[in-house]
Amino acid sequence: MNREKYYALQKCHSYYCFFWLIVIAVVQTMQRAAISYMFNFYTQDDRFMDPHYGIKFDIPDLTLDNFSYLAGDGFTVICAFLTLFFGSASDLMNRKWVLCVSFFGMSLSVYLSGFATTFHELMAARLFMGFFQAFSGPCSYSLITDWIPPENRTMAYSIFALGVQFGGPLANLNEQFVDWLGWRAAFQFLALIGFVTVALSVLVFDEPERGRFDIAQSVVVNPDQSMRSNSIAYQLSEAPTKKQLKIKQLDNPEPSKLMILVEYFWALKELFVNDAANWILLAASLITLQGIAMSLFTQQYFLIYPGYESEYGMANLISGIVGSFVCTLGTAVVCDRYDNYNYMTKAYICIFTTMVSIPCCSMIYLCNGNFWISATGLFIQNLLSSAWGQPAIGILSTVCDPSVRGTAVSMFFFLITIFGVVAPFGYYAIQNHYGLDPYEEPREFGIMIALLTIIPGLLALPCFYIAGVKYSWYKYHEAMFMLDVWGEMEQWYQNDISKKRLTQMQMNGDPADPTNLSVSVDWKILRQQRKMKIKEFNKARMDSSQVKPEMKKRNNIIQGHGLGQGLLKKKTIIANLKEDETVNQ
Repeated sequence: MNREKYYALQKCHSYYCFFWLIVIAVVQTMQRAAISYMFNFYTQDDRFMDPHYGIKFDIPDLTLDNFSYLAGDGFTVICAFLTLFFGSASDLMNRKWVLCVSFFGMSLSVYLSGFATTFHELMAARLFMGFFQAFSGPCSYSLITDWIPPENRTMAYSIFALGVQFGGPLANLNEQFVDWLGWRAAFQFLALIGFVTVALSVLVFDEPERGRFDIAQSVVVNPDQSMRSNSIAYQLSEAPTKKQLKIKQLDNPEPSKLMILVEYFWALKELFVNDAANWILLAASLITLQGIAMSLFTQQYFLIYPGYESEYGMANLISGIVGSFVCTLGTAVVCDRYDNYNYMTKAYICIFTTMVSIPCCSMIYLCNGNFWISATGLFIQNLLSSAWGQPAIGILSTVCDPSVRGTAVSMFFFLITIFGVVAPFGYYAIQNHYGLDPYEEPREFGIMIALLTIIPGLLALPCFYIAGVKYSWYKYHEAMFMLDVWGEMEQWYQNDISKKRLTQMQMNGDPADPTNLSVSVDWKILRQQRKMKIKEFNKARMDSSQVKPEMKKRNNIIQGHGLGQGLLKKKTIIANLKEDETVNQ
């Protein structure tokens, strides 16, 4: 079996699962937003004052301040920390059941909210929802990575993100549900939708092989799934390669609470020793700071242009809608199409959008005398502001080992959320310290916003570039290994030599010229440089009691062949090669 046939295994079913994952995301968005629509429910007549329809009048202690705890920064921070700790469950457990159980828990919390009679009961149900919500996001991205092949993965991330955003407009239906059923029955109706979706998800979803498309890692770290008909180890028995694998797991003790904790800290360690992941997380945090500054002060700043309120609203709305759909999907198409031609494609998109944001912020906040210049800068900035997110997640999910991918995505969303909550306090402190007012001091106020948006952008540029370089080397070594696994290394070198020979013949047609390549070029030597050195593994053979002391040494051996860190993880593998050599891990 060749690589194309292996990638085509269960392809239709994987895309069907992906579609249903978007449905789950939309329903979850509607459930999370329900409390806001119920609190702000209003009608032309006096029905909104009826306790059957108005939650504020049925629960007297649900004041505006208390509502901020249900839907404001307090709830967001709690969910962020829960995501950081519980989001890594997708690395340790069956992701299908993690997602289905978490969605069932969210729907159950919505159902219980319909029986609340006090603010504290409603708050308990809301925290219950936040607990189960923490499992959902990282698990979804981990499943997408193993459902969708690499050449379509960025598009899948973008469509999933748009699906989450599409839940926002559909959340307006919550107001219609309240008007139709009352606020308590509206909660229960949303819960019913969730329960039905969960039941169908149990039937539709499957648990894909972890790291299914990460061939270099899947061969080594997934012995527990090697006997499945769609696993890489099973398919390699028919691959055009001389490596005949017979992989099995010798012992797999039941995970204890202590082991789960150890695995979690091991995952954090593996994440923070990954250079590409660290740089992309730092860049994402800096771009988040830029976006928070714009969202806080842009509307205040445009108050210096009286009489242009409608033009400002229209430019903001159109650029936001076009940017969310066209730009997000456009960057996904570029990434998926050209990533294998130039491994820096994802990083270049992030760098380009960040570089464009710098003059755009200057146009918005430093040109105080012309509304149309500021509006043009705002339009371009909003158009491209969402372009960096999915390529950044694509880099992060690719360079991280499949066993820590959920933890990596959890850390990504945790940092973005925490900076989004904490940064406004710092920005408002700076504004209050200098006493800047957009009416009285528009120039100084604009300079402050420009500095708060341009400086993070400048700092993010080298971070994106370094992450792209690290990502490129990872992709290169992975590609070389995959060529060797699928028996394509010989043809790759022959094609490369043929192209060089043709180029030199066009430049210098004399076949006797010693600078021309000839058939004496031995591609076998080049191929041998990329093959795994089984003898070195045999020298480093160990028994199970010596796994931990020797783990670092074994990882260094594999890292020397460009396979990265964290590929060997407390598993024992026996691989019978043609030379009848054995690998024990």
